[in-house]
Order: sequence, then structure tokens, then C-alpha cells
Amino acid sequence: MLKDATRYRYGNRDDAARCAHVDEENARRRELLAAAHPAWLRRALLEAIRDGVSPREAAERLRTSFQAIYALARIDPEWGRELDEATSAACTCEGTGWKRQEPRKRCHCPIARAYRAEESRRERAQNP
Repeated sequence: MLKDATRYRYGNRDDAARCAHVDEENARRRELLAAAHPAWLRRALLEAIRDGVSPREAAERLRTSFQAIYALARIDPEWGRELDEATSAACTCEGTGWKRQEPRKRCHCPIARAYRAEESRRERAQNP
């Protein structure tokens, strides 16, 4: 009897085969993402963010992408907590989502991200 993921590769598209294929692909992508961001890179990102550098600038300096930082936070809860702590330590927005010293720059702390996400949801609900 073949495994469900193997059956998918042979052309079977039933629910069990599709789910097994998706699970296998997600695991493969998680492994690739984790391998591309070793411990030294994660530490360097956190240090830069704590020093007040935005996550986007820190990622560019270390030649990775902003999206990869937050994708890694979604799949690795420990990294997500560390990232939230670092962005909170560098926070200057007081919950408004915008930096006090530089009003045109967004803050990346968890409170500011949640505020902007809620704002975005409200806008989409008003303009379907």
C-alpha cells in the first residue's frame, strides 16, 4: 500500500492524497526556510531590531527578505515571540502604529501591527 503523498504523485487526487501532499510540501518549505535562517542570522536580526533598525532594513542588511522574517515567525513560535519582544523593545509609537520621531514611518511592534490589521479589515468591509 502506498502512502497518501505518494499516491498524489501518481495522480490520485482524493482528499487524503491532497491533504498528505499539502502537509508534505508545507514541511519541506518550513525546513528550507529554517535552513536559510540559521541561529547567527536570527540573533543578528534581533540585535539590529532592538537597536532601532526596522525589520525591513535589518533584513536587507543581512540579505534576507522582510517577508521571510515574518513567515519564519508564523512557523516557529519561539522565533515569533523573540521577534515580538525585539520590536516591542524598540517601540516608540505608543499604540498608534506610527513612530513619534518620524511620523511617516510605521512602527513594527505587535500592538501597531494589530492596529493596522484591524484598520485594513475595516477598510475592506466598507469597500467590498
